Amino acid sequence: MNTTSASAVIKIFREIFARFGLPSQIVTDNGPPFTSSELKSYLDRNGIVHNLTSPYRPKGNGAAENAVKTVKNCIKKAHYEGLDVERALSKMLFQYRNCEHATTGIPPAVALLGRRLRGRLDLLRFDVEERVRAKQSQQVERAGGTHRDVGVGDRVFVRDYSLRNNRKWVEGRVSEQVGPASFSVNVPTGTVRRHADQILLQKQNRYSLSRASDNDKDDVSDERSAVTMEQTPVAPVKSAEPEPSAAAAEPPTPPPVKTIELRPRRGRPYTLNID
Repeated sequence: MNTTSASAVIKIFREIFARFGLPSQIVTDNGPPFTSSELKSYLDRNGIVHNLTSPYRPKGNGAAENAVKTVKNCIKKAHYEGLDVERALSKMLFQYRNCEHATTGIPPAVALLGRRLRGRLDLLRFDVEERVRAKQSQQVERAGGTHRDVGVGDRVFVRDYSLRNNRKWVEGRVSEQVGPASFSVNVPTGTVRRHADQILLQKQNRYSLSRASDNDKDDVSDERSAVTMEQTPVAPVKSAEPEPSAAAAEPPTPPPVKTIELRPRRGRPYTLNID
């Protein structure tokens, strides 16, 4: 820092807090910027507890003093060996943040990021990304998904979203692979980019392009066949069984119903039907 005023210290604090968040408390010595009312007001507004060490007792701020000592030793060693100071500091900080801390028992990088920093020694370990890709490929194969082995120069059908001539698929040739599963395909109207899910290999299709994409022709052929079937007279089919006679086909006549009128002693007469 070029100046140690309270406003300059608050500016640096804002940069640190914007990157790592507001701390619950900070510990400083009794320097003029740390005992100013401006810094006290800033820390109170952000809910940060400010602890001051006792005068003439640097041990009270031992964590910061120990970090300063480590950095000074690194700079002295770089000057003694004639190395670049910035490069030496970067290497030292990388190793420090990736090694287990004596107090917490975990590396500072794990405490901050949740993972260790990847270094050159990690090249000797198993590649996690390769393992993930292998597992994902196994999941796709077990799920029974469609796998299209598309290569440069293959003649394919690609999905046409312009709907020219009412065709959903258009014929083309693969010119380049532009992504893990994306390809550039030369079609009659130019070059399009399509995913493997939007590509059909011609050798895997059972029908031609006109059969696969021209829906109008299929509809017309279906209509013609339907009209032909309606206009063609159908001959009656003769059954081998004998036809029933007219007398047997008519239902039997039910017998007449006899009606007897009864008169009770009192009330209205009523009718009783008997078979």
